[in-house]
Amino acid sequence: MPEKPLKLFSNNLNNQLKYPTKTNIYSDTFLMFFVNELIPFIQKNYRTLFGPNNTFVGGSSMGALISMYALCEYPDVFGGAICMSTHWPVSLDNTTIEVSDELLAYFSKHIPSGKLWYFDHGTLGLDKHYKPYQLKADQILSTNGYTNGKNWITRKFKDHDHNEEAWSSRLEIPLQFIFGINKTE
Repeated sequence: MPEKPLKLFSNNLNNQLKYPTKTNIYSDTFLMFFVNELIPFIQKNYRTLFGPNNTFVGGSSMGALISMYALCEYPDVFGGAICMSTHWPVSLDNTTIEVSDELLAYFSKHIPSGKLWYFDHGTLGLDKHYKPYQLKADQILSTNGYTNGKNWITRKFKDHDHNEEAWSSRLEIPLQFIFGINKTE
């Protein structure tokens, strides 16, 4: 869960959440470890290409949220993010709509330019709730100079659920986009 937007939540909202933010949130610590220890370790010990044009982050559900957050917080490290079935609402309780509002406000204020963004969602399970949030995220991307189909893609997958089977069945699509691979080549 992205840490900085959580700090903006009111005490009233914190009390309403199933997992209140009074618990320890370690997303900033996780990203610092990722950026300051794990990536340098990989670069030192494995043959890799360095720099944001060769370093990407991705995840599904809450992993999609942390991937979005990572690209916003570390645009000098990452060149793009794959966000599959992004769990924008965090909670599906209608009394906590402020959660998604804060996440989207954070995204709007911190979206870096010149990056690659991939978002998707299915139409079943948890994913069936994501469309209105994703439309808001798409508007943020468009307002900030991103062009759908060029440096950002959002896809909806009919009859795809919120699970690893669905994500693995479509993973090649964001990978081809992020790495600039055309299937016809």
